[in-house]
Amino acid sequence: MINVNQSPMRDDKEEEMSRSALAMFRAKEEEIERKKMEVRDKVHAYLGRVEEETKRLAEIREVSVWFSSKLSCFICFLVLYVSHINQHIACLVPHSRYAFHVKQPIVITSTSET
Repeated sequence: MINVNQSPMRDDKEEEMSRSALAMFRAKEEEIERKKMEVRDKVHAYLGRVEEETKRLAEIREVSVWFSSKLSCFICFLVLYVSHINQHIACLVPHSRYAFHVKQPIVITSTSET
């Protein structure tokens, strides 16, 4: 039924406006979807880089722990060796000025996890 107050020209205009609004809406939806995909791809790429760096840091930490444990063993050996030499010097020459003196105690802490 055609309303007396409405003309066919007005219906065409309204229909064209509806099509235009629908087309704009779909274009916006597509743009939002495209941006969403771009952001998702960037996030996945970033997470991949973070994962690689995490693996590298874990490897570096393992090497660091290994070196620190070896170094602490070496330092313990040196302290015992110096102590042993001091005992021999003390036996040979009492109150010797050649004895090695440690001014501050050496504290060795292990960072390795067992």
